[in-house]
Amino acid sequence: MEPLSIAEMGHFFVGGRRARVEGRPIAEMQLVPGSPPYRADMNGEYLVASLYVEHARPDPVTRPFPLLFWHGGGLTGACWDTTPDGREGWKLWFLRRGWHVHVSDAVERGRSGYAPFPEIFPGAPIHRRVNDPWEQFRIGPSYAERRAHPDHQFPLEHYEDFVRQGVPRFVGTDGDILAGYLALLERVGPSVIIAHSQGGHFACAAAQAAPDKVRALVLLEPSGFGSGAMPDIPVLLLYGDHIARDPRWVTQRAAGGAFAAAHPHVTLCDLPANGLRGNGHMLMLERNSDAIAARVQDWLDGIL
Repeated sequence: MEPLSIAEMGHFFVGGRRARVEGRPIAEMQLVPGSPPYRADMNGEYLVASLYVEHARPDPVTRPFPLLFWHGGGLTGACWDTTPDGREGWKLWFLRRGWHVHVSDAVERGRSGYAPFPEIFPGAPIHRRVNDPWEQFRIGPSYAERRAHPDHQFPLEHYEDFVRQGVPRFVGTDGDILAGYLALLERVGPSVIIAHSQGGHFACAAAQAAPDKVRALVLLEPSGFGSGAMPDIPVLLLYGDHIARDPRWVTQRAAGGAFAAAHPHVTLCDLPANGLRGNGHMLMLERNSDAIAARVQDWLDGIL
């Protein structure tokens, strides 16, 4: 691998809001064995729902806009860093091609801001079981039997390494998540967004709320398309393989087809129909992820 010249790298936080908690009982607890009791008073004012962003700027920057990576549900920005089998992820792939990249953890995930629940966040988080990605993300029909689809692209020997990335996912926090992403766009200015799954819904919602801050969207099997009128922004919509095996994904794929049909500026790319077979939902982590990234880059070259 060729050396990579980095002009700047670091992280920052944006967004957040103040909120108060009242009426919680005060508890005494021992935080460390042998230490004096700690009086835990959780009443008072909090700064919650901030957004964590790490960025890296290559030397030189050869692309016209910042590139933002937004992850899916139950995950963090780690899914853009490294593939489960140890290869460079999309963050470095696009960094090597001259993009100033920004990888964020959505509000209430990873290193971003949490809040007490149910006083501020409305409820307890949900968690993904070890078998869920295998069966729900179209790796194969049975995790218990380690059965995968015959032409799968996921590195099965590293499946548990991927599962370890999972984090709690709160519900009822969409407003805070979108506010965090809009604060990011306000800080970095007009950008290209590559978003996966739940992140695709927020990317569309951000484009609808701040169309002057979004130059293009790349949506990897998005879970939704926002809730407003879609501005005239170039969109690349990517779907993988084995969709017909799962009614839920048939519905998701049909929604993507309808979205593309309704918006002439949307390009729909069916990967198996374009020679890239065997992908499940985690397109950027599978064995042919570099080939998919190259398709994305070619499309961006053609529209920017």
